[in-house]
Amino acid sequence: MKNIGTITFHKSHNYGSVLQSYALQTILRKNLIDYNCEIIDFIPPNSKEMYSIFKKNTSIKNIAKNILALYTYRLKSIRYKEFERFINTRLKLTTKKYFSQSDL
Repeated sequence: MKNIGTITFHKSHNYGSVLQSYALQTILRKNLIDYNCEIIDFIPPNSKEMYSIFKKNTSIKNIAKNILALYTYRLKSIRYKEFERFINTRLKLTTKKYFSQSDL
C-alpha cells in the first residue's frame, strides 16, 4: 500500500481549516483505495500563541483582550475542546508530530 501525506494547517480551531482538512482526506481515501492517506501533524512554532485564549504580549490592546477573555473563557474553552475532539477522532494524523520545517 502506498502512502499519501498531506500537509495543511489543521489545528487552527476554525471551521474552514478543520473542515478543509477533513474533506480533502475523505476525498482522497474514497477515491484512492490503494493508498494510505494521513495528514502530517505539523504544528508551527507560533501556533500555540496565535490561538491561545490569553495573549502574552503586555500591550494595552492585549491587556484589554485578556480582560475580555476572562468573560468568554468558558465558551472558548468548550469550543477548543470540541475542535480537539473532532481533530482527534475524525482526522487520521501521523503518529509523529512535527514542530518546524526542518523536522519535516
